[in-house]
Amino acid sequence: MAKSNTKKILGIIAVVVVLTLFWGVSAYNSLVGLDETINEKWGNIQADYQRRSDLIPNLVAAVKSYTQYEGTALTDITAARSAWTSAKTQNAQIGAANQMDSAFSRLLAVVESYPNLKARESYLS
Repeated sequence: MAKSNTKKILGIIAVVVVLTLFWGVSAYNSLVGLDETINEKWGNIQADYQRRSDLIPNLVAAVKSYTQYEGTALTDITAARSAWTSAKTQNAQIGAANQMDSAFSRLLAVVESYPNLKARESYLS
């Protein structure tokens, strides 16, 4: 009878160990999946920043043709684009993106002064 109880206890312990292992593997896989999702989302953000950064020369050229003497706004945007392109860490990229947002807001204020520019196809695109 003692051997029967020992076998039952060992069986229960084995089941608990197997269930714990399955739970651990499942939790690990979930964490890996979440990490991949985060990396994918950050990659999407980087792609958007890169696309925006790639369009800056076109925007600068369109604005420059109308605003010969508004050089500081264009210089700030170019500097912000260079900072984003050369950023090595996520924090540096976020800081450069914020700098680019600030420079764009100043550029939009300049564009408001030139209504003909707003209707130009190269600016709109």
